[in-house]
Amino acid sequence: MAVSRTKPQFGKIKSLASLPKLDNDSKGCCWMPFIIIIGYFILMSIARVITDDATRLDKIICLGTVLIFVVISIVAIVQQIPVWKARAAEKRAWIKACIVVPVSIVARREGGIWDDDFRYQSYPPSLDLQLSSDQKKIAPNEIIVTVNVDQITYNRLKRSSTVRIYYSPLDPFTFMLENEL
Repeated sequence: MAVSRTKPQFGKIKSLASLPKLDNDSKGCCWMPFIIIIGYFILMSIARVITDDATRLDKIICLGTVLIFVVISIVAIVQQIPVWKARAAEKRAWIKACIVVPVSIVARREGGIWDDDFRYQSYPPSLDLQLSSDQKKIAPNEIIVTVNVDQITYNRLKRSSTVRIYYSPLDPFTFMLENEL
């Protein structure tokens, strides 16, 4: 039986269970009618501007809506930049601490989709890789490790007989292929 790999997770997102619980306060219920009414006026102004039946107030409302949307988008992107940088730094640190080993590709399986009369099901492309020496120490009875990959990585490695893996010395089954970095 083959073992499967675990892909390292960088910049883990908190699960919903760890988020603070919302109280049953009625603030949302009080604000919702106002938000719906404001949204109605904005959408009607946009519709009148599109149909060329707009007043000056409709044009101001549309311009203000676009400006607010742009400002909110810029603020959201600026708030995400530190998260992206932290994730990239964590990935670089993990790669720097990794051991790099070339391993043989033993078998390939293309992904696919099938219909079992109830729903469509799919399975990703996968590669069977020969275990590295550190992996053999942990699972001495195993011969291969199965790696699910995306279609782009699968196509890149279609003609290759070996691939380099980057794995953590602490857990050799937590690794990434060179093409996934």
